[in-house]
Amino acid sequence: MTKDELISLLLEQGFTLDGNEYRKDILVFRRNDAELRFEVFYSGEHGTENTPVYFYDSLYRKLSKTALAYYVNGLYEAIKTFDED
Repeated sequence: MTKDELISLLLEQGFTLDGNEYRKDILVFRRNDAELRFEVFYSGEHGTENTPVYFYDSLYRKLSKTALAYYVNGLYEAIKTFDED
């Protein structure tokens, strides 16, 4: 999968574009073209913007659209539970 295909997948899953960031609620995929990666984090009061997970192009390049859709959706579903007691 290419960078553009991943971006299309994010948009299909309800992410919105804000500069170089793709956001869905508090989940953010920030594109870093210089490093050939997405920086994945959640925003908010206790966000992880300063310690993102690096999702390199070379890693997701070999993944299928189904696998990436499952990853993105699973990550989104998981962060929705962060504020639950």
